[in-house]
Amino acid sequence: MDYKNKYTMKNYWTKQAELMLVGKVIKSVRFMNKEEIEMNGWHKGTIVITLEDGLEIFPLQDDEANDVGVLWFRDNNQFSSIPKLSADEV
Repeated sequence: MDYKNKYTMKNYWTKQAELMLVGKVIKSVRFMNKEEIEMNGWHKGTIVITLEDGLEIFPLQDDEANDVGVLWFRDNNQFSSIPKLSADEV
């Protein structure tokens, strides 16, 4: 994708996220299993959110998928998170 500027890049990726997420229903929530963690070469697992259409969402530390990340929540400026768990903890 040839982005003309930051504005068009932001709009492009916002639209992609909208297409994947808006109006979808969460079907299940679980932690990655040990096989998934090891298959990706990670040392920890994170939460996996599965939508009704089968799309799975999970946080990563960066866009190169070097390791899993932590999912953060903000509700009325109160923050909480779902932590990463080691392969032995899942």
